[in-house]
Amino acid sequence: MRERTVTCPECGSSDLYWEAGMITGQLYHCRACDYVGAFVVETEPDRRED
Repeated sequence: MRERTVTCPECGSSDLYWEAGMITGQLYHCRACDYVGAFVVETEPDRRED
């Protein structure tokens, strides 16, 4: 399984926590800028093969 980083679309912070879910889908809250929403930027770290 690959590790993913979730960041805030407003400020770019990764200090997010999951606030709600179930029927409405996932809802995130950013501690840095107080953004609340379902849209977040999800990235995977670069993987080098030596």
